[in-house]
Amino acid sequence: MTSTRLYKPIRAVFELTLNCYTDCIYCYADRKQQNENNYLPLKKIISIIREAKSLGFTSIEVNGGEVLIHPHWKEIFKELSDNGYRPLISTKLPLDKKALEYLSEIGMTKLQISLDSVNSTTLTKMLNVKTEYRNEILETMQILDEMKFDWQVNTVITKFNSSLDDEIKPLNCLSLK
Repeated sequence: MTSTRLYKPIRAVFELTLNCYTDCIYCYADRKQQNENNYLPLKKIISIIREAKSLGFTSIEVNGGEVLIHPHWKEIFKELSDNGYRPLISTKLPLDKKALEYLSEIGMTKLQISLDSVNSTTLTKMLNVKTEYRNEILETMQILDEMKFDWQVNTVITKFNSSLDDEIKPLNCLSLK
């Protein structure tokens, strides 16, 4: 008999930060404990990525809070890319063309936009964001399309956004043109 059991790890998950751009009313993160002093040092993160590569890890995932507000996100994603890892980046952060160009240049073109509603009022209440947030996210989506990113939308359904009338009717307004 041969065993199919793994005898070494093959993937890793970095929880880079619990800090976030939004303050979602349904979130579990304890943001009161978050500050840069609690982050794993950049040198250690790079060391772990390189060690994972040398051990033959097949993937490294990156989670957060909001991974793109980590103070060293560019260096971390560059190191991941240089070592052949291209994780899906999940974000609620409105991104400008400059940030997306950087991600594209280093080969990080798989992105997930977390959008819990297309209704601006619902978003403002659920995420504790400014009223312009919806349009900023829609602009990010437009840039993602223009730049040919491989992207998707993820939605968390809660009691705060579960009315289909509230969510479906605004779909007619998604175009920014």
